[in-house]
Amino acid sequence: MSALDSLLLRGYDVPWIVLIEQDDLGNAAAIADRAAELNISVFALPKLPPQPTPLHDWYMAQDEIFRSLLSAISTYHQRRVDRLHAISSQAQDILWWPFTQHKQNRGVLVIDSAYGDSFATFDAASTSLEPMVDACASWWTQGLGHGNPKAALAVATTAARYGHVMFPENAHEPAVQVAAKLLDTVGRHWASRVFFSDDGSTAVEVALKMAFRTFITSSSYNSTTDSNKQLVVLAQTNCYHGDTLGTMHVAEPSVFNLSQHPWYKPKAIFAAPPTVSLSAVSGKQGVTVTWPEVDPAFALHLESLDDLFDPTSRDATAAAAAYEAYVTDLLDHHVPPHAVVGALVLEPVLIGAGGMLFVDPLFQRTMVLICRRRGIPVVFDEVFSGLWRLGAPSGRDLLHVHPDISCFAKLLTGGLVPLSATLAADHVFQAFHSHAKADALLHGHSFTANPVGCAAALTALDMYDSLGQDDATPRVYWDPATVAAVGQSTRVVRAFQLGTVVVFELASEGKGYEATGAQDFIRHLRTDGIYARALGNVIYIMCSPLTTTDVCRQVLQKVAKVVLG
Repeated sequence: MSALDSLLLRGYDVPWIVLIEQDDLGNAAAIADRAAELNISVFALPKLPPQPTPLHDWYMAQDEIFRSLLSAISTYHQRRVDRLHAISSQAQDILWWPFTQHKQNRGVLVIDSAYGDSFATFDAASTSLEPMVDACASWWTQGLGHGNPKAALAVATTAARYGHVMFPENAHEPAVQVAAKLLDTVGRHWASRVFFSDDGSTAVEVALKMAFRTFITSSSYNSTTDSNKQLVVLAQTNCYHGDTLGTMHVAEPSVFNLSQHPWYKPKAIFAAPPTVSLSAVSGKQGVTVTWPEVDPAFALHLESLDDLFDPTSRDATAAAAAYEAYVTDLLDHHVPPHAVVGALVLEPVLIGAGGMLFVDPLFQRTMVLICRRRGIPVVFDEVFSGLWRLGAPSGRDLLHVHPDISCFAKLLTGGLVPLSATLAADHVFQAFHSHAKADALLHGHSFTANPVGCAAALTALDMYDSLGQDDATPRVYWDPATVAAVGQSTRVVRAFQLGTVVVFELASEGKGYEATGAQDFIRHLRTDGIYARALGNVIYIMCSPLTTTDVCRQVLQKVAKVVLG
């Protein structure tokens, strides 16, 4: 039965057990109840004849059992095919998918299972299972690869040991171990506390509460006497921090919020960041930084990503001075008189859902340094970008500045179960630390620090250790030369690779999330076994931090072929 449990823990279907009885031990009877509980049929064969007796007569004597087994296999397979056929229509009848206009839906991809970097998808025409590379990392969550046996075993063991247990004023080993691991890795040298919640949007909601309280207790702002002045956030244009109401307020008016919630009201000052793309200057491959929203003539060419992420060579440049002047002017002259900036919230280096915009790290570093001088708490929203998504442990390693608060989710559990964590520096924790209950951080949910999620997170963080620590420049997964070559096509207006992400923005009449220029390319990719998604006319491809460069090379070759036509 331990072998059976091992198979089930690894996601295998086990419809039957076939065993050969030995010495009248009655094994079939011994496992009958457990097998029935799992709806597993048991086929018991008699003891084999002693060697060297030929087995022909033994096989012939068991002909009826073997025929019954063959019939059971055939019946099971047909029922399974029937179920897979039914899933598509049933799903369209009863499911309400997120970020989906159901009237535009062209069909349902039925996923039977997943392992490593790929799905096993059901082809209704051939009634077969076909592999399809999960090139969007299942909405940016995959860190260990699908069906990772180490993670599955950790989760199963923890579920059996704890289930879920109450968390406030209590502790269990998985939560303590994960918190300690986070503080020793992405929180090293700056964070002292870990607050668990359930998803990325909630993690940012928590961060906003932390940041505003910290600002109020450490500045001259008084929530009573200054009630006519609203606390707002300094954020970036095109940012996206989640779908809960507080995080929606931190984003510009867009398709994500204007028509979604009548209570939405932007409560932020938005800085337009300069963005990066791969380029070829004088025949040499490099990167180009442009700033069309602020200075259409601004164009900065650097020889490599190493140069882009090197603060020692860039802090005293003209670009740094321009960024300093812009952010300073924004804070000094463009904050409404009824508002006070109480937090900086940014997605380090890569703005995700807002269009996969690669922001010049020097610009964000400058924003952080200016806000720090002004006593404005700094929040890194690393829900998407953190934990090696961009080829480094965290945004801190790429911007070379510490936040006061940082949010992690998605890759935190390796993509297995939901869990998020908001890390905070000690001075943030002290802003809530008093003898009054009302001063505490009164936020939480029923499944806070659920042991199963913590076990998955601990496994993921341990496996990420193989990637190293504190990379000064991002790890390379996608071949820069191939990406740059595709970027030279007239079909492409912007291309780059950064860590596990590669992006191609297609030339299109439409712009933004509602643009449809990439949909034909997405359909071609799926026909070629690549499950990709688009943000408007932006095609992005994503692997897990543990994906091999060989897999990335094969995927990128197929993507390049489709994009180049």
